[in-house]
Order: sequence, then structure tokens, then C-alpha cells
Amino acid sequence: MISSVSGTNGNPLLSPYCTSKHAIEGLSESLRREFMRFGIDVIVVAPGAVKTPIWDKADEIDMTAYSSSPFLPALERIRAYMLKLAETGLPAEKIGRSDSRGADAARPQGAL
Repeated sequence: MISSVSGTNGNPLLSPYCTSKHAIEGLSESLRREFMRFGIDVIVVAPGAVKTPIWDKADEIDMTAYSSSPFLPALERIRAYMLKLAETGLPAEKIGRSDSRGADAARPQGAL
């Protein structure tokens, strides 16, 4: 299953995303324990930022609605970080190659 570092760490202002990734981690752990008796491994891939169009959405956000919010400085930092990830994320093809190697490995390991 594909997860994220947000599956093990909560991050401010990203509650819905972190919640969904925590759910994947819990589902994976449960399935791992259910299927191990049949010799079926369940692995989690948490690759970090992947270069996809999702990061470009940060540029489309109208921040004026938050101009008087105490969260504005944090939102601006997160937005800048997301735009940086749009440029520096891993190519999706690399993640796909890693997935296929992990699925074929007798004992899947960590890093890409």
C-alpha cells in the first residue's frame, strides 16, 4: 500500500490528509497480521514527496480569506513548502520501480 510520512506523524493544518494516511497504516497493519498465517506479506511504501500535479494546487489557493487568521503565517509557509515539493519531488516512475521490486522481494526493505 502507498502511504506517507504523514501516516506516522500528525502535521498541523493537514489533518484530513494525515487522517487518511493513518487509516492506511492501520489497515495495512491489520491486514499484515491477518494474512501472515497464509504467507502473504502486506507492505507499506512511504516514498515522501512525489512529483505530481497535486503540489501545483498550492499556487491556486486564494489566501485572502485567511488574511486576518492567526494561521496565516503557517499557511503561507506550508504553501511555499508545497510549491518547493512540486519541483523537488521524486519522479513517479521511480516509485513504480520501487513498488515492483518490493512486491517481488522475499524481505522488502526501506529506502528507494
